[in-house]
Amino acid sequence: MEIILDNSSISNSLFIFSKLHPKPNFTFRKEIEEKPTILPAIKLNDKETIEGITTTAKYLAKTMNKKAINQFFFENNKENSAQVEQWISFANSFEEEKAIDSKRIIRQLNNVLEDRVFFVGNQFSFADIIMFSTLYSTIKDIPVEDYRGFSNLIRWFDNIQHLPEISSISDSPFSMIPISTFVPYHINSKKAKPNENENLNKKLNENQNQNQNQNQNQKKGKPSQEEIQKRREMKKQQKKEKKEKNQPTEPEQDTTPITNHINLQVGIIREIKPHEKADTLYIEEIDVGEKTTRTIVSGIRPFYTVDQLLNQKVVVITNLKPAKLRGVLSSGMLLAASNPDHTKVEIVSPPESSEIGERICLGEKIEGQPDRVLNPKKKYWETVQMDLKTKDDLVAYYKDFPLKTKSGNCVVKSLKGAKIK
Repeated sequence: MEIILDNSSISNSLFIFSKLHPKPNFTFRKEIEEKPTILPAIKLNDKETIEGITTTAKYLAKTMNKKAINQFFFENNKENSAQVEQWISFANSFEEEKAIDSKRIIRQLNNVLEDRVFFVGNQFSFADIIMFSTLYSTIKDIPVEDYRGFSNLIRWFDNIQHLPEISSISDSPFSMIPISTFVPYHINSKKAKPNENENLNKKLNENQNQNQNQNQNQKKGKPSQEEIQKRREMKKQQKKEKKEKNQPTEPEQDTTPITNHINLQVGIIREIKPHEKADTLYIEEIDVGEKTTRTIVSGIRPFYTVDQLLNQKVVVITNLKPAKLRGVLSSGMLLAASNPDHTKVEIVSPPESSEIGERICLGEKIEGQPDRVLNPKKKYWETVQMDLKTKDDLVAYYKDFPLKTKSGNCVVKSLKGAKIK
């Protein structure tokens, strides 16, 4: 049995998982050929190969022992099993989501882990392995002084990296990240503090000193503490009145349909090359009818060859805030549909007769001009993205509205009922 990997975090998670196997009767091979192979993969024999992270990881679990599939994938618990699948899907799309708004993603993960030791249930599972691999470089880049802002996430990560199953892997791609100087979280307790009496005495002494100082100040003709407090209250009241006086009137509520903020356009891929630092990414030069092409980084490399994409018309969102993806500034994003475990991805294609640069309609009709650059705080794109999907007719939809140009609907090749990102 041969395990085929690349340098991605997803492949690294399978490598880590394979190291937990009690009888490792397999070899490893790095896949460097530029072809649309779904990695990681396991070559069982000359005729049979299984592909994709979910399929390969579950296969390994079943070959470990009878309990492993339940331990790592909760096969006997439908709710927990579904959660593991969701975190695998999240890990597959993490790099693209991170490029749009990395701080939001990290904050969300930190909130999820607020009352959890592990990502799913009360035990170490494959969800923790794939999230550990996915988040490693992100955690490594967080400055120590920012740890407190992500205390739950840092606590979880430090716990996972010190588990014997992880820390004992001698050839792991992940070295230990020192987090020893960090106080991970604060626990509220109703129990009395050990130094409660000492603190109480200290407080009484402080009050006594304040009274003595007040008496001395009164003897010297200085204002009393009560007088000082009254003056402070007056100043606060004056500031409050001034602030209320200068308060601007409430701005008019934005009644523009959310889809009108989004700028989806027809583009054509003029140039394309593999990203040198990421096995799953392409760097494309896409013409959307502007003076120059746009550089866009897309995570579709495992699913398409260069020749399959060159000169293809695509759907591009062109008013996202530019973001660096593995060192390359990406000024937009291709729309693509994906199955739940991300083993199949298909680009959304406009009609061939569509004009380059044409704006694509998301609702009943296009009204007004889109935002020049979407405000990340407004979450317009993230909100719309939640309702983008394909249906049985292979047309791309926002809710029940087809994505369309003047020439017709935008479609995918074969994925039905798939999420579009």
